[in-house]
Amino acid sequence: MPKQVKRAWDIAAALLLASLSAGSSWTRSQAIDPALLSYHVEKTRMSDLWFDADLPKVFQMSTDRRAAQHGATASHPLASLALHAPVTLVRAVTGSPSETAMQVSTAGLAALWAGLLYSVLRRLGLTLFDATLFTLVGLTSAAAVFWFAVSELFAIGSLTILMALWGITAPEQRAGPALVPVLLSAATLGITVTNWSVGLLCTLLTHRLKEAVGVSLAAVGLVCGAWGVQAAIYPHSRFFLGGHETSMEAVRIPQPAEAAHVLTSLVGHTLVMPDFVTTFQAGCVGQLLSVQEAPLGSGGGLGLLAVAAWSLLLAGGIYGMSRPRAPRTFRLLLGLALALQLGVHLFFGYETFLYSMHFLPLLVATVALGLLSPLARATRALAVLLVVCGGIHNFAQFDAAAAKVRRLADDARRGVDPTMNLECALSQPELDGPTAAAGPL
Repeated sequence: MPKQVKRAWDIAAALLLASLSAGSSWTRSQAIDPALLSYHVEKTRMSDLWFDADLPKVFQMSTDRRAAQHGATASHPLASLALHAPVTLVRAVTGSPSETAMQVSTAGLAALWAGLLYSVLRRLGLTLFDATLFTLVGLTSAAAVFWFAVSELFAIGSLTILMALWGITAPEQRAGPALVPVLLSAATLGITVTNWSVGLLCTLLTHRLKEAVGVSLAAVGLVCGAWGVQAAIYPHSRFFLGGHETSMEAVRIPQPAEAAHVLTSLVGHTLVMPDFVTTFQAGCVGQLLSVQEAPLGSGGGLGLLAVAAWSLLLAGGIYGMSRPRAPRTFRLLLGLALALQLGVHLFFGYETFLYSMHFLPLLVATVALGLLSPLARATRALAVLLVVCGGIHNFAQFDAAAAKVRRLADDARRGVDPTMNLECALSQPELDGPTAAAGPL
């Protein structure tokens, strides 16, 4: 097949996947109660309700350049520009209200994410069919289904991790210091400081040490310069090298059971959503949806099938990482980046699923390596099973979570005390989700 025809097919596939991703994001966002964008409804706290996500903060940063919440740039250096600029552009072009502009912006982000994942997989050597299939694995995952329905910084962070994966498969990365490696490294640093580890790894694996230091320093300089422009626009921006907004309360020394929950969430819940529970936040000021302690496959029969397919896919991907067909630098980046993500979240964060979009590109790329091994046929069949069973299951879980939020928001608007129906204790959560009637977790 001529190269021009192949390129045309690739563009068509990428556009189709991007359109599906954007349309799915937009449709799911319509099911999200606007109360999630408020810190409180009457006397009930709504912040953190959606799996510990601070959606009101993101909303303020996206719609008000003078909001105090722009201080989050201490941890997310260029978050103000990344959030506010697209929403402002959509509002200027369409005249849409803030909430709608945010939904359009998130749908656009989902489209970019799908197209970039497809490109990474094609650069890795997958056929058009296989790259499309594994992009669908990503789009039907629990992480994508739940986090492309709302506006959160970690979805943008996921896009920058994909950019690093794209970069390490690009021939120009091996040509020495250039603008592209600097931009990719700066992108990973600009959204979430800890994600710069992926950018640094990408640079170190594709350049000599002296060149890697130059690229990394240039990336820091670029982010600092962009931050200066940002600070002139958003008066409450804080410099990322001058302090960190994270409370030490979010840092912990994990017990064995807590470490197991983090690992289960990172490896399992990112792809297949278990039944969530409703717990009370500290001080009983509001409720929180959580899957932190949920076992794998707790969401019913389709969920169990999806977990089984995913587990076998993951085993095949790990086997594929040992095969010489997979680029060595790519395999090293995946292994080291996943290890670093696990290391960070063993000690930081309450709800690991909140960060699942950071894990998703790395996990999908890992299982895709099974296609570069003798297990290619089995890998392909398992991926189809996961897309069908996991997709149906994850969308059902999303519908259940969105419905739960609407009930809680309606209760709050009526002034119902959220502690009336549940005991005010984290140790006695209320089971939710499609299989709630089956009994406690």
